[in-house]
Amino acid sequence: FATMCNTEMVDLDPVTYDDADELKKMITDHLTNTGSTVAKFILADFEAQVKAFVKVFPRDYKRVLQEQKMKAVERNFH
Repeated sequence: FATMCNTEMVDLDPVTYDDADELKKMITDHLTNTGSTVAKFILADFEAQVKAFVKVFPRDYKRVLQEQKMKAVERNFH
């Protein structure tokens, strides 16, 4: 995947625990709405399958989120 992705604009991050929860919910919703056999396969062995996923994160967006987080921390200490 990494060789096909424009990594100048995005970071390829591992899926975190919180990401995995959201990902599982999205795949479950997809299965419910479509009956997807791929979604069923992934959910049947989610703990192993989640390791194959990558979080594609635009660098500009990541920077904005980090700045917002720092401002929130600063507000809590003042």
